[in-house]
Amino acid sequence: RVKSHTKAEKLLESVSNILAMASNAQPNLSLVIPPLVSGEWKENQSKTSKELETHLSKIDSIVQVINVAAIFFNKAQPLITYSTLKLHEELLNLSKKVLYTGICLRSEDNVQQRATNRAILYTPPARKGAIKDCVIYEHSLELIRTLRVSNFSQKCVFLTSNIKDFCDESGSSPQEPIKSELDGVSADLT
Repeated sequence: RVKSHTKAEKLLESVSNILAMASNAQPNLSLVIPPLVSGEWKENQSKTSKELETHLSKIDSIVQVINVAAIFFNKAQPLITYSTLKLHEELLNLSKKVLYTGICLRSEDNVQQRATNRAILYTPPARKGAIKDCVIYEHSLELIRTLRVSNFSQKCVFLTSNIKDFCDESGSSPQEPIKSELDGVSADLT
């Protein structure tokens, strides 16, 4: 449990730092949003926010039961009601800010075709022929290739929470051929 808490803190701190770097008057970081990401966000944001709100209400019910026992044993602490903190709204607004701070790429037919081929051949990140991750990855890879050809030497990082499809079994390194492809354009996966 403590480990998850630490992961959550690190994630929120990282997002905050990324937004700060990308939002400066002279930004030293650019967020690039591949095709499909903004559409998926728009499609899922309301449902995901509602799920979190429901989850927080369930936690409130559990906390209330614990509070009754604490009062009974004269060990009562102030009762926290998580749903009133509106964390689901805060996280929704944070994710919206990330999305709107970024530059959204448009879909390109040749890149879309490479993504389709990747999915047909079950080449990672494709799993069970799913194409969405392939479209996101191929557009990102194409952008990095284009930047490198233009002599862009700054660090490029592909960010994903999807370690299942992008990383090896240890979850700490990109799986092949993703590793070789990213190494080939001097990019990292985080």
